[in-house]
Amino acid sequence: MRIQKITFYIFLILGITFICFFQCKKPIQKSYENDIIVLVVSGDKEYQGMVAGTNITFDSKVPYITTEVSIKTLTFSDKASADKGIGDKLSIGSPNTITVTAENGETKSYNVTINAKEAILPSVITLSSSNISIDSATLNGNIINTGNSPISGYGFLYHISRSVIENGKKVQVGVNTETGPYSHDLNGLSSNTLYFIVAYATNSGGTSYGQIRFFITSGAIPKVSLNI
Repeated sequence: MRIQKITFYIFLILGITFICFFQCKKPIQKSYENDIIVLVVSGDKEYQGMVAGTNITFDSKVPYITTEVSIKTLTFSDKASADKGIGDKLSIGSPNTITVTAENGETKSYNVTINAKEAILPSVITLSSSNISIDSATLNGNIINTGNSPISGYGFLYHISRSVIENGKKVQVGVNTETGPYSHDLNGLSSNTLYFIVAYATNSGGTSYGQIRFFITSGAIPKVSLNI
């Protein structure tokens, strides 16, 4: 009888140990728990998105000329780890790989592609010319919007034929400007002549033009001689 009791207690202890081994063991993170939840990056602008799956593409959110952005927030399960973090750079226009490792050692790699905005051309208008004389005039323009990249050149084109104005003589007034009016004193013109002018502004996306305007230089003052 005593031997039977001892045997009973031995099996009881073994049973409890067996149950605790499987029921009381700390749960291991499942592989699906290494999903990225939120990814926030910063450029000139900031955006975020819920990420699921292994191929992620963010639509146009950063300026056209941006080449890379920094990670501001990368959120996943608190038991997982990632090979990238806050401050790491992600390139624009090509896949970036982010690998997240679950507690059980399983990994999941994400191909994250961030597409920049399409180029937005600047907006410029041609204003009426002023100070018109026999052989000179002041050309006036105004940059309304720089688009989504800095202005690399702005000025005027002028010609005596409207149909070829965009291939006319070019006067570059400046570079790297913000919005606002600008002017240029044009000299060496012919008297009593019709000139067509157009303002232009260029950024990394291309060149835009204002409306075509015209002016007429003054006629030459005739010389009068008096014989008395």
